Amino acid sequence: MEHNVSFNSASIRPLNSCADLLSRLQEARQQLTIDLQDKIEALDVDMSCLSLTIQSPEISLKPNPTRVPPGSTNPQQWEQFSRYNISRAREEMQVSVQIRENNSITRAQVQNELEAQRMSVEFALRKRTHHEEQAHHDMQWQLKTTQDEIAELEKDIIGLEEDLQAKTAPLKLVHTRLENRIKRPGMDLCRDEVQFGLVDEAKHLEATILALKQKLAQAQHSLQSLKQHEAQMMEELSRKQDALSLEQRSNQTRQRLTLGGTTEGLPSAVVPLANSSGRHKLVLA
Repeated sequence: MEHNVSFNSASIRPLNSCADLLSRLQEARQQLTIDLQDKIEALDVDMSCLSLTIQSPEISLKPNPTRVPPGSTNPQQWEQFSRYNISRAREEMQVSVQIRENNSITRAQVQNELEAQRMSVEFALRKRTHHEEQAHHDMQWQLKTTQDEIAELEKDIIGLEEDLQAKTAPLKLVHTRLENRIKRPGMDLCRDEVQFGLVDEAKHLEATILALKQKLAQAQHSLQSLKQHEAQMMEELSRKQDALSLEQRSNQTRQRLTLGGTTEGLPSAVVPLANSSGRHKLVLA
């Protein structure tokens, strides 16, 4: 915004000055043109008078030829008027040269500021694009790591389910043996070492199965969390890809516009602040 304000103020002032000067130049030119036309007509009249002789057929007596017509001037007034018109035209032309020099410097300054601003914007865009690319690559790496972790966790879950299945059959066997031994008759229904061994085995298997179920539940919960995180990362990665594509298209568009402006004759390089008086040697003879 600050650059725009400075550009506008820097361009409006020379335009106003040029408009005023153009009006004065046109007025001076018109006055010179009228004076020149009058002098050409006067010269024609004097040349015609010079060509007259006593044998000229167009000579005749005129009524009161010595009268002084209205608007007559003396030689001093005539010379002063002519010199004033020439002096005025020269002054306006000198002012024009100075204004053109100032305008040339102003245009060069504005163009240099625009070039500096363009370079600053392009640097910011390149920096932003680099950050977007880096964030995109980091997100891809994190997503790949999460997906690898999900794959490993799924393998662990399959292993836990297999271990749980493997422990279920022995537990069924122990339960069946214990239940069958309850059917022993009379004094043979003895709590012998076999009975205590089966009970210990059943408790051990039940504890192992419970631990496996807890680990399986934890693993499944972790897997669900990882998959939710994966979905969020994929959504974020998609947004970053869109942002990166926009940045890249913006850079490409700016490059095309810059190249187009260069081919149309608009220089993109920094313009030296040169004085233009050497190109405007206007002298009124």
